[in-house]
Amino acid sequence: MKAPTEQEPICETIERLAKLTDTGCQKLPLQPGSSVDALLQAGPFLFVVEWKSDGSPGLVATALEQVRRCVAEMERNRHDDGVAALPLGSVIVPLVVTPFIGEIGRRLCAERDVG
Repeated sequence: MKAPTEQEPICETIERLAKLTDTGCQKLPLQPGSSVDALLQAGPFLFVVEWKSDGSPGLVATALEQVRRCVAEMERNRHDDGVAALPLGSVIVPLVVTPFIGEIGRRLCAERDVG
């Protein structure tokens, strides 16, 4: 079986988040040089998404660092009037997406409060 391209899981994530939040979900443009794969807005939630092709602990740790860096940058810019400013009232939700994630990967995510 062929591995999914990066866009396929992002599209599936958009569909699932729309159902879970009972709102529309849209992909927002990324800043040049962004460390993550997607920013998805679903109602008041802004999901910072990093996709990895498998849930091995090393890849999960890398993804966690990527979303952490992006969230930290967004928090710094939260009150700016610049292009990177967040929509008013947004709740940032870091999210690592893999086809499967094992016990160690789940524990790494839980330790960092990442879905």
